[in-house]
Amino acid sequence: MQSLIIKRDIGKTYKKIFAEFTQLLGQLSQSDWTRPATGTKWTVGEVLTHLSMQPKNLEDLIARLKSGKGRSWLPKLYADYASYSDVRAAAAKTDLKTIRKNINRTYQACLKLLDEIADDEWNKAVRTPRGTFTGRTLFTSFEKEWLVHSQQIMSALDKKGTSDDVKK
Repeated sequence: MQSLIIKRDIGKTYKKIFAEFTQLLGQLSQSDWTRPATGTKWTVGEVLTHLSMQPKNLEDLIARLKSGKGRSWLPKLYADYASYSDVRAAAAKTDLKTIRKNINRTYQACLKLLDEIADDEWNKAVRTPRGTFTGRTLFTSFEKEWLVHSQQIMSALDKKGTSDDVKK
């Protein structure tokens, strides 16, 4: 029963986050794509691309959690570099229109992952370069990441900047 309550609460939070994020996407123009995102080395487009990749990352972490292979072999420094490189490469191949089109699919993928986690998996742990997460904290950290990145994008909209201002 507790698992159903946790899933319901996280599902409600996800619904709110994705509704707000969809609204934020509606405020952006393609010219915002190369604007520096506040407090990060990425552009707005790279942050959006990173967020669109999150369900796959979450799916991979949950698969590791379920299999009992919970330790990441990659040190944080290398994991961060690989993540930045992957995101930058993916952002160069996509645009705001594609992100807008896929946001509902991203939301549905998150809900599917939430639905598939079993009662006994909430307290299993997986180690990543960013720390150790339980099934529950994987989902709540995902919520926090969406909120932080949404704030970075909103703050970037308030500032004037170009892609030349992004920290390389």
